[in-house]
Amino acid sequence: MSADTDYVTVGDPMPVIASLRHLGDHTVLVTWAEGPRAGREETVDLGNAVHHFREFAPLMDSGFFATGSLIDNGNVIRWDTSRGPIEMPATLVEHYAIMATYDHWSAERFRAWMERHGLSLDRAADELGIGRRLVAYYRSGDKEIPRTIALACAGYDAATHQHAA
Repeated sequence: MSADTDYVTVGDPMPVIASLRHLGDHTVLVTWAEGPRAGREETVDLGNAVHHFREFAPLMDSGFFATGSLIDNGNVIRWDTSRGPIEMPATLVEHYAIMATYDHWSAERFRAWMERHGLSLDRAADELGIGRRLVAYYRSGDKEIPRTIALACAGYDAATHQHAA
């Protein structure tokens, strides 16, 4: 064994951004080079990061936000300021890309989740801590499924080791 040739791999590869294009406001079009999303092109809204993390406050100006560019082989988006650089890691961009997938869960996806776990309306309501009527509304598509419910379903998948195909 040689320290120069032996590697230990744990978990998914880190995300790396291949290309970045600003779409307006705090939204970017990202093409992933490496990581679990490799090969995908996604629109990612980074507005929550900009508005919730103090270090990103200068990026509230969408004109300045548009000056960001990739550095460190796509591991970081960087903005240069007179006070020094502002850097956003690709892992944070990936986080917002992942969270966006829970913003628009369809009734079909919710029904598939129930079927995958063999859940009745009553049982799904108990597992999610909500009323049976709400479960029926989500399943039928009569009510939009909020992110909190989609995330609870993902957590249930993780806890029971049953993930969507």
